[in-house]
Amino acid sequence: MFDNYITTRTYQNWKFWIFGMIIRPLFDSYNNSAPLSNKEEFVASVQAWIKQHCSLIALRSVVLNCMRRLSTKTSVMTNPDQLPQELVQAALEACTLVDDDEKS
Repeated sequence: MFDNYITTRTYQNWKFWIFGMIIRPLFDSYNNSAPLSNKEEFVASVQAWIKQHCSLIALRSVVLNCMRRLSTKTSVMTNPDQLPQELVQAALEACTLVDDDEKS
């Protein structure tokens, strides 16, 4: 479902693919940590998750990893004008440009 949403939005705006690369590890970690047993436990776990995963230091690491993958798996460094076409093509091929261990 997440991948389909990212792909659909990428067709509308190629920059959304980059957003998807950044948000993917956060989405996965949230899905793995948010219990739904009761409201109080859910709220407490969401607050703890935010403190752990949405700090400037944590977000900086996520963005840097995303930019590293983008620069090694596309031609953005040698031919930046082709990036929009490459990302739309990746969406067409359902290629997420994420490492296999980050997919769920």
